Amino acid sequence: VSYDLKGKRLWHKRLSAPDHNWGGACSPVLAGGVLVVRFSDYVGLDPATGEELWRTPSEGVTFNAPAQFERGGQHFLITSRGELIEAGDGKKLKSSGFTVKAKPWCFLNTPSVIGNHVYFAHGSEGEQGDAYCLEIPANAADVQSQGLKQVWHQQVSKNRYYSSPLVHDGIVYLISREYVLQALDAASGEVFYEQKIKGLTGTAYPSLTLVGDTIFVGAEDGRAAFVK
Repeated sequence: VSYDLKGKRLWHKRLSAPDHNWGGACSPVLAGGVLVVRFSDYVGLDPATGEELWRTPSEGVTFNAPAQFERGGQHFLITSRGELIEAGDGKKLKSSGFTVKAKPWCFLNTPSVIGNHVYFAHGSEGEQGDAYCLEIPANAADVQSQGLKQVWHQQVSKNRYYSSPLVHDGIVYLISREYVLQALDAASGEVFYEQKIKGLTGTAYPSLTLVGDTIFVGAEDGRAAFVK
């Protein structure tokens, strides 16, 4: 649905039902003048009219929005499964550097694009979690022909990751569903710190947020922790 700033509805568009029973959770993404929405497929819409411009199937259940980056005026989407899509026409490009796993309930957050790198974290209960760093080529032609290059892969705590990776000052911070905070070297992926944040209950749904030199950890129970 699109509204103007006075609350007048400009258009609405029915797309498709979600590909799971938990409802749609993906924020819309505006990339290169195209409004991208996902319920089951990735769909590109004209933001002025709601007209469908393209539709690209997803490789599996994904709960959050893709990240975006730009090279030479061309905009690209990168999903939590590592799918690489041209925002202008919805064309899928070659593999982005890591194997897309078939697990249905692992892909819950938006990757974090920081400079020339994209950081990912996913996993599920009882199965090894995974963190990845991919490098974005310097120009659009190389993105289209080569995809993204894997810099490192690291096994992390066995759990789900609803929070997007937080990257600051050469460190990647991850927090699992059960509030296990981990710090990784952004260059190598080495895990050098791990601590369970005590006193919080429920699921760690919100992404970590950096305020000054303090990390804000939001909890499902309404409380929060602040970590130096």
